[in-house]
Amino acid sequence: KLALVLRCAADDWLLDSYETERRPHVKAMADASVGMAKVFLARSRWTEAAETLSQVVQRDPRHARALADLSEAYVELWKIGAAKDAADRAVAVDPRLPTGHEVQGRCMLVANQLDEAERALQEALDLAQGESSRRRSVEAAEREGPQAAPKRAEYTAAWARRNARTLARVPLSRARVY
Repeated sequence: KLALVLRCAADDWLLDSYETERRPHVKAMADASVGMAKVFLARSRWTEAAETLSQVVQRDPRHARALADLSEAYVELWKIGAAKDAADRAVAVDPRLPTGHEVQGRCMLVANQLDEAERALQEALDLAQGESSRRRSVEAAEREGPQAAPKRAEYTAAWARRNARTLARVPLSRARVY
């Protein structure tokens, strides 16, 4: 389409759907880059992770996972201001992302803002606990097979109604603090 319009072989309106058609591919490439950055993070290659994630965030400023992972890389590089900024942006994009809250808390600890750090770390623990419970429910549904699917779906829906956040609260003293 782009080549046709550039050669004046088609009208500009042909490009109206161009962005919509490209969006799934762009998202897949961003997700692949985040996956590569996770490998860098796991191997303590903080600079490479930060560079890769910065490119993703530059292309998609609302990619919450990339922002959260970027903030984690910045913390490890002791770029606390940049880490806090990326974590704040990650939480603004997706408030249910535990990593963003965790890095916010870690940055606040470094700044000696202990009350704010405790709140952020507690939120991270609560969100991680809820995420873990949902994952276990999905895994149980897969193990039980199709006969149990309606029963599991009913249970999961009831659980979600009862637990807007999380049933159990994990004591902050069990948090991994840096």
